[in-house]
Formats: sequence, structure tokens, C-alpha cells
Amino acid sequence: MDAKVKTSHSVFPLVIIAAISLGVYSSTLFNGFVYDDNHILLSNVWIRGFSHAPDILSSSLMSFDEAKTASNTYRPFLFFLFMAEHYVFGFKPWGFHLVNIILHAANAVLVFYLASFLFKGGGYNPDKPVPAAPPVFAGLVFSLHTINTEAVNWVSAQAELTYAFFTLASFNLYLRAASGRLSARLALSAFLFFLALFFKETAAALIPIIFLYELSARGRGLLKAWRGYLLFLTAAFAFMALRTYAVGGIMRHKQAELSLWGAILNMFPLIAGYFKKLVYPSGLNILYEFHPAREVFDLRVIAGLIILILFLLAAVSFRKNKPVFIALLASSMPLLPVLYIPALSSAAFADRYLYLPSAGFALLLAYALSRAMDKGRAEGFAAIFISVLLLFSYSAASIERGSVWRDDYALWGDALKKSPNNPNVHYNFAWASHGKGDLKNAAAHYVETIRLDRGASDAHYNLGVIYAYQNRPIEAAFEFREALRINPGYKEAGERLSQIEESGGIE
Repeated sequence: MDAKVKTSHSVFPLVIIAAISLGVYSSTLFNGFVYDDNHILLSNVWIRGFSHAPDILSSSLMSFDEAKTASNTYRPFLFFLFMAEHYVFGFKPWGFHLVNIILHAANAVLVFYLASFLFKGGGYNPDKPVPAAPPVFAGLVFSLHTINTEAVNWVSAQAELTYAFFTLASFNLYLRAASGRLSARLALSAFLFFLALFFKETAAALIPIIFLYELSARGRGLLKAWRGYLLFLTAAFAFMALRTYAVGGIMRHKQAELSLWGAILNMFPLIAGYFKKLVYPSGLNILYEFHPAREVFDLRVIAGLIILILFLLAAVSFRKNKPVFIALLASSMPLLPVLYIPALSSAAFADRYLYLPSAGFALLLAYALSRAMDKGRAEGFAAIFISVLLLFSYSAASIERGSVWRDDYALWGDALKKSPNNPNVHYNFAWASHGKGDLKNAAAHYVETIRLDRGASDAHYNLGVIYAYQNRPIEAAFEFREALRINPGYKEAGERLSQIEESGGIE
């Protein structure tokens, strides 16, 4: 393939990537707030004025709500971003979705720049032309990959988009900084990494990525890059000091009761699941059913172990191949924190956790395209044709998946088809039905939530509210009492029960 362009100087590839990204996700602008948006955003008084800045900086994520337990997460800059968006847009959903789309398009451009650098053999020489197709393909794969629809369509997932932006920008600058010497680029790279941490702790994965990259590139000369390590480690330690103070420890409490052995064993089913979704993103869901493995010979454990072994063999085999090695690191390191189930806040598995790893996957596919183009004209055109078909497939699936995020009723109706035995899914669908005025459907799914989860105090309370509205005081009082039995401090349930008793609605 002889047609080449200087991708570092041409803005045309950037326009293509940004325009396609904006076009595919433009329908997101018509979607509303869903799921955690209703709580983290709409009910969050901290984002309505800068006077709460000290609270935001010194508290864990959910501390704005006194009724909630302390969170293991610390993401103060996410709230500052929400504060700025609220100042500009109020609580108009389209404004928040527009920010998501712009951030995602910017991240796709950063993936393009990363690919452009890597496919030039590691140098950033503007006089050395590089085929435009592989870097552009990398940016578009990342942009259009269906696994990223959750992060782009969900306002509460702005943490994924922002931490990825600053991490990708930091790594791009690091690769272009003068090796082993302090420079403005290196300092800026470390500063961007510092910012990324305040959006999501997973940004810390950049440190092992840089270390392993230097180990591969330098071998015994690894310590020559000590100045860079020092800057990044200083940023990480400063962040961890603030985070530990705000959260009250590294991990304040377990979210899932698994033994250490159980937590280690269940890393392998997660590895298998994430690999499958990255390669073939079908059956996407807001809330997956995850059933922990109990024994080593569980097929999911075996599959995950095989994938891990193959990954390690590939990393060793391609350690001197800069594009492949960095792609493998980028697709794996950000997943390490979410393989430890007890630390996760809601579900063991989520599509959004693959947002940054999908950049590594995009680099791998782009590298395959680059190799095919190097083999000859026929192979190159065949590879480009297949690549275009893949991008069309991703685009169609992403548009279709995006429609599911238009409101809570559509989102949880979709989840109900895929996770029919999950009490949280039934509860959220009941809540969405309740909001639409469909009380019959809401009551039925609150009942199903209670059947699946005997500790669902909120489901009892909301079911009692429906019964009270339907003038069924005996059933309503029973549900309020059940909510109080499960949670004796349930203030609203106590108040509702007192109202019924004082009105003489029950004997």
C-alpha cells in the first residue's frame, strides 16, 4: 500500500474520527438521566454550589447522603465536573450527554495519536510518513466498540471517560518525553496522571504500564528512567494520602462476602467474561447476574486460567514489539482492580470497566491491519474491507444499544430480559414502572424483589406506598412493618405506619 500521509500533521484523520464518534452517539442527546444519575446527580446537594468543595475533597463518593453507608471510592473531581455542568446546563440531560460524547470523541483521538506514535517505530518524526489507515482504524474501533455504549450513554459513568482521557493524554506525553531526563513533557505527563486519579483510582494502572514498558524497552537500563518513576510515584502517594483520609482506609468495608481464596478463584471467571465481551460484545446488560465459582474445576475458572496463560505467553513473546506489548498492557492493567470482587460497589461485572482496556484491544486490531497492509496490495485491501465491515457492525450495534438508555423503564426492561433472577433488576424495573404510574406492574415486581431478597426493605416500603395509595391500609401497614423489621431506623416507613394507625385505617 503506497498511499501514505503524515498523520501527525494532517487534521483530516482527527476530523474523521471526531465526526463519526459524534454522529454515532448523537442520539444519546435525547436520552434522560437513568439509574444512579437520579441519586449521584439529581439528589446531590454538593454539586449545586462551590461551598461544598471542602466536603467533596475530604469525603468518599457517597458521603453527600447521610442515609447511605460510606463508600470505598474517592472521586472528588467527578463532582466538580458535575458542578460545572450543572452551572452551565442546569439539570438538562442533553448537556451532560453532550459532555460525554465530546469526552469520548477526544479519547478516540488520543488513541489515534497513540497508534500513530507506535506504528512509526516509537519515534515521533514528523518527516517520516506513516500509513493513515491503521491509526485511524484504532481510533474508530475504540470509538465505535459496542462495549463502550454504557460509558458514553450513562452520565454517572463520566468517571470512566475522564480518567481515561487524562490517562491516555499522560501516556501519550510520557512516550514523547525525552527518556530518562526531566522535561516539561514529563512533568505535564505526571500532572495529568495526578488529575486522572481524582476522577477514578483505576488510573493508578498507568504506573505498572510505564514500568513494564520501560522494562521491555530498556532491559538492564531500567533505572535510567528513575526521574519519571519518582514524579509518578510522588503523585500517587499524594493522592493515596488524601484518599485514605477521605475514605478511612484503603478499603473501608467489603461489598461482597468472599474469603481470600474465593476472591482469588473468582478472578478467573471475570477474566473469561471480560475477554469474551471485548472480542464479541453481545448480550450487554446494565446489571449482570454473577454466580461465584466454588471449585477449581468450574469451567469458567479453567477458561479464565487458559486465557491468562495465553496472555502471559503473548506478553513475553512480544515484549520487544512496542505496539503489541503496549496494547497488551493497556488492555489488561486497568482491569486488575475490578478483578477483586469484595471491593466492588454494585456488581462483580460491568461493561464500563472495559472502557480503557478497549483502547488496547483497538491497538491490537490496528496492528493486525498494519501488518496486512505491509504484505501487499491485495492483502491490504482485503484487510481494509474487513475492517470497514467491523466498524459498521460496531456502529449499528452501538446505536441500537444506545436506545436502551433513553430512560429507566427501557433500561431496566432490557435488563429484566437478561437477568430475570436478579432482585436489584426487579426492584429498579418496579421503581421505573412506579414512576410511570404503572402501579400494577410496579407492585408485581416489588413482590418479586421481596421473594428473591428477604432483606429488601425499600421494596417493602414502596409496596406499602402503593397499597396506601390504593386505599388498602392493612396491606400497607404490613409492608411498612416489614420494612421496619428489616431496618429499624427506616424513618419514612415509621412515619407512614404512624399515619395509618392514627387515621384508624387498621385495628
